[in-house]
Amino acid sequence: RRLSQVHDALDRVRKQRAKALPKGHDPRAPCVVCGDFNSQGSTAVRELLLRGEVLPSFRESGDPTERDQAGTALTSKPKRQGVGAFTDVYERVEGGCG
Repeated sequence: RRLSQVHDALDRVRKQRAKALPKGHDPRAPCVVCGDFNSQGSTAVRELLLRGEVLPSFRESGDPTERDQAGTALTSKPKRQGVGAFTDVYERVEGGCG
């Protein structure tokens, strides 16, 4: 559910950006995504934001509150976002993992 929500939101950002920018401008205008995604460890949302895609083979890991996460498929088709690569500021500044 979270993966679909973030994927859909990024798609709306991409479309709005394309409408708002004049022709010939770089379509990768800066974008900031903030929020508490109610997760820890290696998640599909984090994968989509940092790597730009989530493949059907991806499995979440590292969240002690999620049972059987390693065996759960999150998408049957690849999910890609066209906004651009994001940076995890917390990881960059504090050395933590989202």
